[in-house]
Amino acid sequence: SRYERCAGGAVGGWVLEQCVVRTPDGQCQAHFAVRDPQGKISIKPTVEVAGICYLPYAASTRVITRDVVHFPEKPMLYGTANELVGEIRRFLHRYLDIDPFYEKMASYYILFTWMYDLFENLPYLRALGDYGTGKTRFIQTIGALCYRPMFVSGATTVSPVFRLLDAFRGTLVIDEADFNNSDAENEIIKILNVGYYRGGVVLRSEKDPDSDVYFPSVNEVYGPKILATRKPFQDRATESRCLTKRMTTRRPRPGIPYTLSNEFWQEATAIRNKLLMYRLVNHRPITLDQSLADESVEPRLNQVTLALKTMIDDPVTRAEIDTFIRAYNDQMIGERQLTIP
Repeated sequence: SRYERCAGGAVGGWVLEQCVVRTPDGQCQAHFAVRDPQGKISIKPTVEVAGICYLPYAASTRVITRDVVHFPEKPMLYGTANELVGEIRRFLHRYLDIDPFYEKMASYYILFTWMYDLFENLPYLRALGDYGTGKTRFIQTIGALCYRPMFVSGATTVSPVFRLLDAFRGTLVIDEADFNNSDAENEIIKILNVGYYRGGVVLRSEKDPDSDVYFPSVNEVYGPKILATRKPFQDRATESRCLTKRMTTRRPRPGIPYTLSNEFWQEATAIRNKLLMYRLVNHRPITLDQSLADESVEPRLNQVTLALKTMIDDPVTRAEIDTFIRAYNDQMIGERQLTIP
């Protein structure tokens, strides 16, 4: 046997997910929520599969204790998938002021992040707007419900970003993602450009601690991402991976709190617990419905949105997303025509 730290995944017919519980004295405890090959769901401190003993990341890890990475606490019953989407949407409506269509699409995107590893490609969500338009609230509210959200800022260097992605394989949430150069040469832009498809990796040279020998290390960067920027990316390839919400300077809807209290994070944890149960119950191979592709838009937009549309069983919502994607396609073509290349 050998031991391996992991935050969870699907291994040999098992589905395991790390959970973190905060005790009344402020300490954190980690364990796995598990679905075995027979479909039984249980809580285990470790899981052994094919001679490998998987352990959760230590709850004392600073990225956990300082709330950089968020986990559910335990699986909880959620009713039906439509009821779960409805609860997610009510949560977003209570804390975030966006139009009804994007509110609905974001709700399905949150559900999609909990199953993203079953698909080959995925899109990113992005809030675009000046300061004071609600971009930070956008990524906080949506990101808090996503699969293993990892909250970082644009001031973060590239090294911890790809290491976080490789270790926790969750949803990267970046505030102030306006990097000094957002063109194709920027390292974080390269991570965003390869992180939308399965197999997207970052290679780095690592030194052997016991010798002077260097060896290549492979860091997985595939996964959902929630971004907030003031300006469009200079690299048009990055733009084509984003489903963008343009934020406005109008005052938020009456009733939306100006600050987020502990109640917000408690509600978010309760919904993540239900989303955890949704993943444990429903995680099995999904076949993409190729008939949902829209031939009137560029192939890249079909590539990144087909998985999301496959997860949506409401034909009205699918039609609304198609309308949104066509308008986004026309906008990207128009902006590209104004560039010298």
